[in-house]
Amino acid sequence: MRLIPGKTKVKIELFRGVTIGDIIVGAIALLLMTLVLLSTFPGKIYITLGVFLIAALLLIRLDTQPNYKLLLLFLR
Repeated sequence: MRLIPGKTKVKIELFRGVTIGDIIVGAIALLLMTLVLLSTFPGKIYITLGVFLIAALLLIRLDTQPNYKLLLLFLR
């Protein structure tokens, strides 16, 4: 067992390379896809596919950071 000092910022990983932020982004995407599929929009399959593609692009990692973190840095 390793002891980590209290003031050290440690990235919490659930699995190797999967952080809590990844889980949150994935859960929001699943919620949006479910809501679109349950709606009465015409072409809801295409909208769901679009939401899936956007979520997949946000979760893909460039170098070591996922794209949603890069997007948040750009928006700041």
